[in-house]
Order: sequence, then C-alpha cells, then structure tokens
Amino acid sequence: MLWIGISFAGCSALRTRGSKDLASESGKRINIEGIAEKNLSAADFALTKIEITIEDGERKEKYLGNIKYKKPGTFLISVRSNTGIEGMRIYINKDTVLANDRIRKKMYYGSSKQLYEKYGISPDYLPVLLGDLLIGKELLSKEATCNNGITQINTQTGQNMISYIIDCSYNKVKRAGLGSDSDKYRINMEFRNFREMNNSIYPAIIEINESYSQNKITLEIKNAIPYEGPELEFIPGRNYELMLLK
Repeated sequence: MLWIGISFAGCSALRTRGSKDLASESGKRINIEGIAEKNLSAADFALTKIEITIEDGERKEKYLGNIKYKKPGTFLISVRSNTGIEGMRIYINKDTVLANDRIRKKMYYGSSKQLYEKYGISPDYLPVLLGDLLIGKELLSKEATCNNGITQINTQTGQNMISYIIDCSYNKVKRAGLGSDSDKYRINMEFRNFREMNNSIYPAIIEINESYSQNKITLEIKNAIPYEGPELEFIPGRNYELMLLK
C-alpha cells in the first residue's frame, strides 16, 4: 500500500499533434531548462481526484487518491477505497517518511535513506513519477535536438540515472526510466494526455511499471489545482502500532 501511495477545475487537454506536425519537429532545438520550468513541482499543487489501477499479473484492483504538494519537496498522499474509506495516509519530505495504515492500525516511519533502500526511490525523485524533468546543473543551459518529434536526455542525479524521452510538441516528458547504474531502469514510466494548469504542464494519465516484476500502476488524474492551503502536516494515528520502515 505504501508503494501505491508514492507511485502519485479549469484544466483543459492540449491539442494532439498529427504526423505532419511530428515530422516538422525534426531538427528543432529545445531549451532543457525551459522544459524544467514547466514542471508540476515548480509550484504548490493539489491533485484532488486520482483514479488508481493496480495490476499484478492477473489481479487488478482500483483505488482513489489525492496528492498535495508544497515546495521545496513535501508531499501528503491519501489512498482510499472506491467507497471512500481512507486506507493509507503518507507524509514525505526530503528527510522523513511517515505513513498511517488505517486498516491495520499501524504507523510506519523512516528516513529518505530507508525509503530508497526498500523501494529504490528517494523523495527527491517523486516528481519524476508525475512527469517532471529533474536534471543536473550540467544540463541547465544546454539545448537538445529533436528527431521525429522526440529527443532523449540522460542525466545522473545523486544515486540514480534517469533517462527521459521528451515530446517536442509539448516540451514535456513522454517516457522516463529511473534506476541506478547497477540496476537498469528499475522503474519505467509513460505519460500522456497532457493538460495545463497555470504555468505548468502535467500528464493526466501516468503508467508506472517495475522492470523486474509484472506490477503496473496506472494513475488517471481527474483534477489538478494550485494548492493555497496551510503547511502540510501529518497527524499520527491514535494508539497505532509503530513500525520502522525497513
């Protein structure tokens, strides 16, 4: 359930480009920093209705969720059953992971290091799961050349290598692979149905899969709005059993 939680009015879908448009993108130069400026995590946001589908081999389960985010890197995630009963609430910042498992009455706690060791991803990379472009300083002032409507960018940030395929029509990440040098793209992502919210562009449909298993998570974001509320807080479950994330 923790893996489900971390994997993530007025929003109109962007126009789909045709094959002629894609051909015209060949040779186009795009500014990498300009793409990053359109990141969802460039500002505070709330994804207020997310339909989550989990596939594990022949089994398929559906959930509902929402995500609140405040800069520079704090997430509050809620996962509910289709009947609206909250099963998990998760708080993540750059240093800490806290999660209330309301079904089993357990509260998990740990550090960002433990999150990486258990799931192969650190809090810094959570925006990648939502289609954001995270790059090292060496790429900030660089440009990339498009070929048949796409371009590829590879970057090493911290412990992870990230490979991006950029859609040059939208200047937005279309596919991404996240993993370490010794573990080829442990998590693969595909993004589509791009929408606009203020100065950001985000994918309304996100598919996440693990290269070493049959697990697949599909997120369908129904509504995204700027978050203008207070600081995000985590309220521990009363009389919950404490469990170290390990």
